[in-house]
Amino acid sequence: MSRRPSPRPWLAAFLLGALGWATPAPGQQAQVSASLDPATVRLGDTTDLVIEIEPTGIRGEVPEPELPDIPAEVVGTSRESRVSLSGTDVTRQVVYRYRLRPTAAGRLRIGPIRIRVGDRVLETGALELMVTGPGPDRPAVEGGLPAYFATARVDRERVFVGQQVTLTFAFYHDPRAPLAESPDYDPPATPGFWRVEIDSAPSVRTERLGSRVFHVQRFRYALFPLRSGPLEVGPATVRILEPDPVQWWRPGRPRTLSTDRLRVFAEALPPGAPVSHDGAVGRFDLEGGVSGRTATVGVPLELSLAVEGVGNPTTVGEPYLPAWPDVAVTRAGTETTTRVQDGIVRGASSFRYLLSPAQPGPLDLGLARFAYFDPERAVYVVDSLELGEIDVRPGMPPLAAGPAERSAPGDGPTLWPARDPVDQAGRAPEPWYWGGLLGPWLAWLVLLSWRRRPRSREGPADALARFAALRSAAAGEGRGLEAALRAMEEALAARWPEGPPADAEGRAREARMAVHEARFGRGAPGLALRRLEEVEERLRPEVRPRSRAPRGFLLVAGAALLVAAAPAAAQDGSGDPRAAWERANAAYRAGEFEAAAGVYRELAARHRDPRLEADLAAALWRASRRGEAVLHYRRALSLAPRDGAVRGDLGALRADLGLPAEREWGGILDRVRQDELLWLLLGTSALGFVVFAAGRGARKYAIPVCAAIALVATITGLGAWRQGRDLAVAVRPAEVAAAPGGAAIRSLPEGSTVHVLERRGAVWRIRPPRGPAGWVPADRLEPIAHDRGRAGPARAAGGA
Repeated sequence: MSRRPSPRPWLAAFLLGALGWATPAPGQQAQVSASLDPATVRLGDTTDLVIEIEPTGIRGEVPEPELPDIPAEVVGTSRESRVSLSGTDVTRQVVYRYRLRPTAAGRLRIGPIRIRVGDRVLETGALELMVTGPGPDRPAVEGGLPAYFATARVDRERVFVGQQVTLTFAFYHDPRAPLAESPDYDPPATPGFWRVEIDSAPSVRTERLGSRVFHVQRFRYALFPLRSGPLEVGPATVRILEPDPVQWWRPGRPRTLSTDRLRVFAEALPPGAPVSHDGAVGRFDLEGGVSGRTATVGVPLELSLAVEGVGNPTTVGEPYLPAWPDVAVTRAGTETTTRVQDGIVRGASSFRYLLSPAQPGPLDLGLARFAYFDPERAVYVVDSLELGEIDVRPGMPPLAAGPAERSAPGDGPTLWPARDPVDQAGRAPEPWYWGGLLGPWLAWLVLLSWRRRPRSREGPADALARFAALRSAAAGEGRGLEAALRAMEEALAARWPEGPPADAEGRAREARMAVHEARFGRGAPGLALRRLEEVEERLRPEVRPRSRAPRGFLLVAGAALLVAAAPAAAQDGSGDPRAAWERANAAYRAGEFEAAAGVYRELAARHRDPRLEADLAAALWRASRRGEAVLHYRRALSLAPRDGAVRGDLGALRADLGLPAEREWGGILDRVRQDELLWLLLGTSALGFVVFAAGRGARKYAIPVCAAIALVATITGLGAWRQGRDLAVAVRPAEVAAAPGGAAIRSLPEGSTVHVLERRGAVWRIRPPRGPAGWVPADRLEPIAHDRGRAGPARAAGGA
């Protein structure tokens, strides 16, 4: 009986073979392949070089392939990861795609493509690309390449929403094929992107493609996807004008070159964003802090935070602040800037807050946070800033009664003692007054200068005088008739440039005949002298004597001077202003700043006293209404521009607000009132009158005096222009918009002095000291000049 073989050895061999078949051999764990799509193209078209990698056994990232020397330009790249499931097997695949534009015609060979994995090298087989000649719409010159062509590419085709994509558009031109005109470019349309121009001007350089040298102009744009999904970059176009090689005098043939459309896929940000994330994408840093470590109850403390880094600045939201108990937080302003560095868009946003603690004692401000999404690492990052601890002190103690001085720096603003209000507004704002005062003087000077002007030719009176003198000399000496006759002709021409009247011409004709007859001995000289005398008599009544200054001019000028020196109209005598001022000072010292400000405001509405305005500003400063305080310090300086105490208080208040120091480019004009300049002009005009009225002995001083009058008049005009500008103060923080109702372009801090350019209803167009002009709500501003105004927010908000 035969023995049946045992199946166990066959089963073991089968299992071993299956295990050996399923386990990849060393060096065969990863596979790589390459292909061209399409493999045949025309010169100037593009093809895709697709490299597929199955990274079995490769840990970490798959390295980028090493391309050999390819006779083509790489105009676009992309990377794609694929994962597939077959039964229970999971396969991962990485695909690199290179868009190539051949630079020569013919059969092109692409050598093996290598990928280095540790100490191993994976290779693909060689590829062949068939490139035919250019199409009918692609002119070519020597070497197979077109004479000019355009390309467009993006540095990445798959990004996150808000991540930068760099678009490069280039125009290649062979200088051996000249153009009739400079090319005209149209950038590609980029819907769904926020676009920033990287280069303010195109980059111009030369490049060698094969054996040819091209002039290349490149434009770069930074694109930031605004939504997820597939996005398309439209074609860029170049319009050129080719000269006609035969009929060279004709304008030429216009042509348009267009690039291919490009596609970018924007992935949505992953879930799991922190609470403090407000949409920022990039890499950012949070910096800043509070303006000091001590605060006072009721007095705002400034917190400044800045977010700066790489990314789209429009996606940067506000930092996340802790919830502080008993602290009122007011947003004071936001400012955003954008710049480009090394082709990367960077942004910075600054945020200002006013913190008003309500309770004294130590206060830990904790951490400020700012979250952003880092697209390079595909993770959310939270940047924290330790704000530290501040010491909140009770409210300011009341000032002790005393003179108008500070006992030590930083003790508070100056409080001026009560007095009878003094009106120092001057008469400069009244143009009719100064016009009536200076008008007679200036008119007299102009008239006198005109009368004393050097004459290019002899006047009628002078010509007649010379004629009379020569006629008298001829009558006395018995000779000189010919000279007298010439003087007669000159007098006639000076008196009547267009010809004398008929009777005068008749007498002149008789005089000429008589002179000629006496000259040649056919007539008596006495007859000729009588005829000349008749002509002189005919000329004399027509010549008017030189006018002189009217006798009543001094009386008129003196009366105007007395009117100017007359005191202003009597002040409003209702009540006792000095007693009201003393009551307001008492309320100020007792800490009742709002009540004191109300009394000061009522007095300031009736009297133009700089110390009254300064006391009102001090009360508003103590009441934490610092923008209004700046306004009234400005008004005090307009009345007393050389008051050092008021100017020092204004500088301290501006420093407390965090405003930059002012640049007083006006110099002396900022410290002189306009009426003082006008009095100086009046004095120099009176000096000129004295010099011209003194006679010929003082004429040598006429030129210096006129130069002095012109100089003073110029300075007065500059002062009137500078002090007549429409200035206003921001009594509350505001946002400056590019157009009425438009988006904010910058913030206007409280207390800023601005130049009002235009008033349009509820919005004013202003120019701040630094930055572009813009529009601000009118209720945030108050004009400095009293005569500009309307009952602005300062009075509406703070009146008692």
